Amino acid sequence: MSTNNREFDFFALMASLEAHMPSGRKPVQSILFGNEEKTYEAMYRQIAEGHQCYIVCPLVDKPDSESMENVESVDETYQKATDYFQTHHPSVKIAAITGKTKKVEQQEILNAYVAGNIHILIATTIVEVGVNVPNATVMVIKNAERFGLAQLHQLRGRVGRSSTQSYCVLLS
Repeated sequence: MSTNNREFDFFALMASLEAHMPSGRKPVQSILFGNEEKTYEAMYRQIAEGHQCYIVCPLVDKPDSESMENVESVDETYQKATDYFQTHHPSVKIAAITGKTKKVEQQEILNAYVAGNIHILIATTIVEVGVNVPNATVMVIKNAERFGLAQLHQLRGRVGRSSTQSYCVLLS
């Protein structure tokens, strides 16, 4: 997040919405963070406990413009995460989907994720609505400053869908 007002607005909004959660659910802990490697290790701890994670990126492909050079695409994030986990935790299974992924392949990947056969799903906001995986306990949102509050709220809502503590990490 680029300004303190915007950070405050997000966290204040999330706190006000927690009062309307279904019974038995714990509030999702939101964390603003900048260290990707430590985030990966935190994700692995959740995976080791049997849970799953999302990583959401604002772009499908590598950006062409200089103003977007620090924004990672799904493809770049998939490569980076795959390299990291193959080196440190090779049992972790990772998949990626975007709006450009063929519908049949999207469904196959989502079915595998729902079944627990994929530990980390890297995506664009395609997972913003309609995806219910109670076993997913971590939502990492890369370049979180590129999303609006409504999108951040929707994305954060993909975790915390069970009685297990869940986390939303805003990487910025």
